Amino acid sequence: MTLRRKYIVHQKFQKDFTVKVFAAIFGPVLISLAFFIVMIIMAQAASVSPVNPLTDGKFWFAFLLRVVPVSFIIFVVAIFFSHRIAGPIRKMQIICDQLSQGVKPQQITLRKKDYFHGFAGKLNRAFNPVNPK
Repeated sequence: MTLRRKYIVHQKFQKDFTVKVFAAIFGPVLISLAFFIVMIIMAQAASVSPVNPLTDGKFWFAFLLRVVPVSFIIFVVAIFFSHRIAGPIRKMQIICDQLSQGVKPQQITLRKKDYFHGFAGKLNRAFNPVNPK
């Protein structure tokens, strides 16, 4: 097993993937937060309590205390997961570049948890046949 040297191998794909993961996770969270804030405002309007939880500071501190670590974890997981996709694609792009230059491509080796093992195997058999005729 080879160790990764770089986790960002296809910057555009990995950035887009990470943004979409954040949107898929935090979109509903932000919508829920908006409904929660509206409920607090409506409860404040019906109440005579002088304490407003939204301006108290404790609410936002507690919210950020939860959101920041979760955001970091999501970011790290998204980069690692996207690397399992982008790494094999990058290797296959290198094979295509070698073919376009007339160079016989090398064997594609992927890590155990990478995606596209089947496709890489087909490319290896196509360009490096075991029994050439």
